[in-house]
Amino acid sequence: MEWKIVLKHKENPWVIEIIGIGEDPHKPVELIIKSNTGLVQVKKVIEELKFKVEHPPAFLPSDIMQSSNGMYLWESIAYTYATVNGWTIESNLPELKIEEGEEIRKLREEGITPIF
Repeated sequence: MEWKIVLKHKENPWVIEIIGIGEDPHKPVELIIKSNTGLVQVKKVIEELKFKVEHPPAFLPSDIMQSSNGMYLWESIAYTYATVNGWTIESNLPELKIEEGEEIRKLREEGITPIF
């Protein structure tokens, strides 16, 4: 199975594809990251995404954090990046039902809305 996350820049023709190969999107056997350009700006985006996946936020639910290279982790990091930096994101990952743990409930009670 091929799991795919695609980021497209809203103003430029830049595209980044994050592809996971394997039956389980939580634990892809192979991970491929490619773009339609070799521009320095796009390479910096890819490096930033890789860094954030290697150093994820501590508050991510265990459903997302089942693997240090899982597609749901990549999707969460890419979604956060895309919404802040002028990109759109598409994914063929099945919707993940996240059960809120005590930490997430406490954040919501404090008026903080986590973005996954």
